[in-house]
Amino acid sequence: MPSRSHLLLAALVLPALAVILLLIPPGGREVAAAEPVYGPWSDLRAGVDRGAPQGDWSGRLNGAAATWHGNGVMESRGHFRGSRRHGRWTFWFDNGQVRWEGSFRAGETHGRTLEWYHNGHRRLEGSYRNGEREGPFQAWHENGASWWSGSFEGGRRQGPFRYRHPDGSVDDVRSGIYEDDRRVRALPEEDPISPPAAPAGRARPGRGRRRRSASSRRAGAGTRRVRARWRPGRALR
Repeated sequence: MPSRSHLLLAALVLPALAVILLLIPPGGREVAAAEPVYGPWSDLRAGVDRGAPQGDWSGRLNGAAATWHGNGVMESRGHFRGSRRHGRWTFWFDNGQVRWEGSFRAGETHGRTLEWYHNGHRRLEGSYRNGEREGPFQAWHENGASWWSGSFEGGRRQGPFRYRHPDGSVDDVRSGIYEDDRRVRALPEEDPISPPAAPAGRARPGRGRRRRSASSRRAGAGTRRVRARWRPGRALR
């Protein structure tokens, strides 16, 4: 049977140990969505842990959340619903440059997203549906040059994709026509000599009738005005 001194020691040590565990930052700067955080945000915000998101007393992450880099610059900001990211989120580099902007739905990336490099150049632009890439995407190299572009269906590349090197030259090895995320053939060669097709709904130059305003001509000693229509290849009468 434990003595009275042992019970007194346990009563002093256990609360102190609980406080220390609460103040220890979780592994990594970004907290997993399913990791419970107890206590109101005001208690955590004033502590040493700048990487803990907002939580509630139920142990699940709900409501507004934010994390910080070790240098004090904000790292992420958004909302949780049922311990999963939901709604608009923004992530930053440690230099304050925006790294990622987009939306989540029940923890999955959903909707239009934008990504940047550390130097501020655009990296990626496209849309997601339930965590999968969907529709047209455009990517850039870190120097700002175009990298690749194409469309996705259910997270798989479909149709023509054109890849380029940082110097702007075409990457013929990766460029091509894709089916179910597999390159099946090369892109058709472009003919720089052929003129572009005329826009639909517009008459091509040189076709159709042209009307001319009324003209005047002299007849005998008097002068009279005669209205006439001019047609290509025909003289006025």
